[in-house]
Amino acid sequence: MSKVFIINGCAESGKDTFIKLFEEKQQSNYKVYNYSTIDYIRDFLQAYNIIEKTDEVRELMSSIKNGIENIQKNAINDKCIEFIEGCISKQNNFFCFIHCREPHNIEYLKTELNRKIITETILISRPDTIDKFKCSKDLNENIINYDYDYKIINDDYEDFKLDVLYFLEDQCEKIKTKEQLLLEKIYDEITKWESAFLLENDTFVELDNYISSI
Repeated sequence: MSKVFIINGCAESGKDTFIKLFEEKQQSNYKVYNYSTIDYIRDFLQAYNIIEKTDEVRELMSSIKNGIENIQKNAINDKCIEFIEGCISKQNNFFCFIHCREPHNIEYLKTELNRKIITETILISRPDTIDKFKCSKDLNENIINYDYDYKIINDDYEDFKLDVLYFLEDQCEKIKTKEQLLLEKIYDEITKWESAFLLENDTFVELDNYISSI
């Protein structure tokens, strides 16, 4: 059972810290991925030794991203979906956090990814960095006012760590519930088949195919 979270927030709001704490505190065998829609752009710039997380570099990455999208609208989003498809193919249990800024891109990714895997959205906000969004006023308001599934305020580090723990516990409980429902569904189907005296010869193959499909 795996899940994707599209995470947003201004620079230095605590997004990477949230993911790091989440990974440290989760004690299952789940792999945690920390991915950004601009990872490919960052890798390109690193080839030129441009690696610092300054406002100038963030603005440069944003300009390159906008230029690509002007030529091919969903090229970067589709690269992100391709990455998730790769995770699904090689990992049974994982959490993936995707950094994405613009609401229209968030909505596109959430819609497309939900066809493949449960996908939800998170906003990390930190009052003393809220003005650091390097974008237009309208876009800034759209980012904050987007209908996120989770909104977490980072105004005290100790409270923030507790919020991460509560969030993790909530996700683990949801996964256990979903897995239990799946097992109950399989059991009910087997019981139904048994009661109808259908478990004969090649019916086992048919049952196995059913279980594999859900």
